[in-house]
Amino acid sequence: MSYYQVGGSLNNDHPYYIRRQADVDLYDALSKGEFCYIFNARQMGKSSLMVQMFHQLEQEGVCCAAVDMSRIGTENLTPEQWYKGLVVELWQGFDLLSKVNLKAWWRERLDISPVQRLGRFIEEIILTEVGIQQGRFPAKLAIFLDEIDSIRSLDFSVNDFFALIRSCYNQRSLNQAYQRLTFVLLGVATPLDLMSDPLRTPFNIGQAIALDGFQLAQAQTLAQGLEGYVDNPQLAIKEILSWTGGQPFLTQKLCQLLIKHSVFSSHQKQSLEVSSPYSRENDSQLITINDEQLTINESEESPYSVDEKEQIAQIVRKFIIQDWQLQDEPEHLRTIHDRLLAKPQKTCRVLGIYQQILNYRTQELQESERDGNLSLTPTPVLADESREQVELLLSGLVVNRQGQLVVKNPIYRAVFNADWVSQQLANLRPYAQYFDAWIANGKQDESHLLQGQVLQDALTWALGKSLSDEDYQFLGASQELAKRQAQSALEAVEQASELLARARQQANQEVQRRRIGWGWIPGMALSITAPILLLRLVGLLQGWEWDVLDQFFRWRPLELPEKRIILITIDEQDITEVGHWPIPDRLLAQVITKLKAQEARTIGLDIYRDLPVEPGHANLVSLFQSTPNLFGIEKVVGNRVAPPPALKQLGQVGFTDQVEDIDGKVRRGLLSVISDQELHYSLAVKMALHYLAAEGIALEELDSYGQRLRLGKAVFERFEGNHGGYVRAQSGGYQILLNFRSPEACCLSFSLKEVLNNQIPSQSVRERLVLIGTTAESIRDNFYTPYSGGLFGSPEAITGVTLNANIASQIISAALDGRPLIRVWSNPMEWLWVLAWAGVGAIVSWRLKSAIALVLSMVIISSGLVGGCFLAFVQGWWLPIVPSLLGLWGAVVAVQIVTNKQMEQLRFRQTLVLLLEMQRQYPTTVQIALEYLKLSEMKENQALIEKQLEMGRWGDGERGR
Repeated sequence: MSYYQVGGSLNNDHPYYIRRQADVDLYDALSKGEFCYIFNARQMGKSSLMVQMFHQLEQEGVCCAAVDMSRIGTENLTPEQWYKGLVVELWQGFDLLSKVNLKAWWRERLDISPVQRLGRFIEEIILTEVGIQQGRFPAKLAIFLDEIDSIRSLDFSVNDFFALIRSCYNQRSLNQAYQRLTFVLLGVATPLDLMSDPLRTPFNIGQAIALDGFQLAQAQTLAQGLEGYVDNPQLAIKEILSWTGGQPFLTQKLCQLLIKHSVFSSHQKQSLEVSSPYSRENDSQLITINDEQLTINESEESPYSVDEKEQIAQIVRKFIIQDWQLQDEPEHLRTIHDRLLAKPQKTCRVLGIYQQILNYRTQELQESERDGNLSLTPTPVLADESREQVELLLSGLVVNRQGQLVVKNPIYRAVFNADWVSQQLANLRPYAQYFDAWIANGKQDESHLLQGQVLQDALTWALGKSLSDEDYQFLGASQELAKRQAQSALEAVEQASELLARARQQANQEVQRRRIGWGWIPGMALSITAPILLLRLVGLLQGWEWDVLDQFFRWRPLELPEKRIILITIDEQDITEVGHWPIPDRLLAQVITKLKAQEARTIGLDIYRDLPVEPGHANLVSLFQSTPNLFGIEKVVGNRVAPPPALKQLGQVGFTDQVEDIDGKVRRGLLSVISDQELHYSLAVKMALHYLAAEGIALEELDSYGQRLRLGKAVFERFEGNHGGYVRAQSGGYQILLNFRSPEACCLSFSLKEVLNNQIPSQSVRERLVLIGTTAESIRDNFYTPYSGGLFGSPEAITGVTLNANIASQIISAALDGRPLIRVWSNPMEWLWVLAWAGVGAIVSWRLKSAIALVLSMVIISSGLVGGCFLAFVQGWWLPIVPSLLGLWGAVVAVQIVTNKQMEQLRFRQTLVLLLEMQRQYPTTVQIALEYLKLSEMKENQALIEKQLEMGRWGDGERGR
């Protein structure tokens, strides 16, 4: 009957438990009260060792508790749950169920942290309740913590837990009770793995117990189970150990397989289904398994049949190595496989080290291979305790023998062979194809190194990963190649840039001596003038031209005040004293009577009197009828307002309607209009004509259409809709452009109160035109004029009576003094004017090459244009300054654009010619220079360069052939 057990821990009385040096070392250390830890690969017999030691110590009176840390769990646990689970395991392990009410004890200490509660449980419960018997020394205590590596998967830090264990060790010098207590930690880990916080003291206590594989002398017990199944059980177990390297799991499994599939007896032997893979050569055999050659030394004096060795080899091959993923039950090889590939950040480095180990051969094999003209050179991997080597050791795949890492046994070498490693690395490396080719060519062929984006992707992938030395060599060589190529490219680029700069400089010098032909000047002037005039005709420049006209009014020097016109104003104070508006007819009659007494030549009443305003209406009507030089007002456009009936009958009425531009300003004066088939004159015209009649001046027509009128020294021309800067303006009636006086030079004025109180100087109104009207803000009889605007402040309006006085003054001063009226050129003249200035701009821009000289010249010319137009305005001419300035500057810009475009084209062609001349001497560099030139040029030039590049490539191909 077979007692071999594959997987799991062996019972303490299992007949095939193999005692190793670790059993002795652990017992000695625990007997001395040492803290111990057994850290090794999985399925090395750690748990079986713990079971044996547990029962051995118990027999000697030591109180023991064993806790499988994986039983507590690792997923979705809080620190509170995990620590309580550990306490429960200890509570049950030390059989404290009847002694301690754990639930109550735990609840009473909820105010402290879980790790503190565990420490209190050890001190208050375990050290005081376990192993204490009256009259005897307290028993020693041993706590075994198996699968300690499982707690590294917890979602929270367990640094405090291991710090507590270290604290129990340190408490021995302070509290004698702690000398009874010892811990044994078992798992797949290292002491450095236990404390993850680098700022805390590492877990540096306790004695490490080395757990090696089975030695031949130790494994003799296993041979007993082979009796009756093999001819020589002792030598069979030796052969088994040569395959397993003493690995406990594999040794038990192979023994079990040998019993199950043995067909040999002392009188009979049979071949297995699979033929022998052996081939003899000298005194050693090379067994080929999965393309790996495994050496099994065999002397000629081998005391047992070669068929028995063959049987074990075939069992290994058929039931362990072949299709191992399907036959690995219970899991062992899969455990190693998964651990090697569990950490992608380190897998490449780990497999790289393992690959070096696989490539190592013993010195004897090296000599035989050299004799056979083989080129393999051994490279032993020295143990250095790096994290990657520790991972390999903890996987169980390799062992440390005399400071060198070697594969633990032939089975591992056969399963995890070079092909397997290459495949895994190929799956990991994004550049595996290039890497393998580079290695295959002895790391000398640079054509297999990474370049460009592939190299960048590989470096990005390598970030944060621990790679093999050959990976780093490969990536380093690729970077070095890329650096050299970049340096070469940079030198070529620098030389290309230098050639391109030189060609451009020479081309620029040649171009500087040239300019476009004269024939471009008229065409450029016309091409600029036409759109500007079009903009003017659609009205887009009208507002700008009005603004310039208004500015000219404000810039004009002050004129002498108008002395022929007197204003009698009714202001807010007068209205307040009267008490209401309109003022009574009695007061108006008094004012007119006083003006008549002072012999005013003409009197205008700029106040509507279509209705009586008592008291005094009868006196006012009587005064209207007896005053032939008195003129009233009416409104004839829009909402009409009737004139005083008495003055209407006498024909002594004028309208006060005004023409406002779309920006709300008055720049034109409406002198007459036909309404209801009757010709009406404005109040200003009526008063001016009456005033000038005394001077013997009358109005006369100069044409049959009544467009041009002579009045004394002045000739009035009727305003048309497109005169000056106007575009399709309303020109009904007879309008003129107003030549305003400044507010300071308008008229002398007196208030109503001053007239009624006889406070005006005598003779002040004699033979003058007197205009009576209101200036009170509350009446809102206000108008904006060119003087109302400005760069700063809000516009100031003038009153209607002041506006009428301005118009009357313009008519009288033009007729008597020859004061200029605002005149304009005909449309053709204005067009020629704009064209002429566009021509000036084109000529200046063509002639001057210096940008500074051009700008200064244009500023001077522009200033001259503005100054000339202003002087013309002072003389009464409104010239088109805005279109002229636009034509002047537009022509400058247009000529510069055309010049630059032609010069750039000429410069490009000259540069291209020079580069092509250099191509014979510097073919590659000029190709790069042409590419740079192509990037900076327009599409049509790029096509020409591309053609040259294609010709260059074709030429290179021809030279290559």
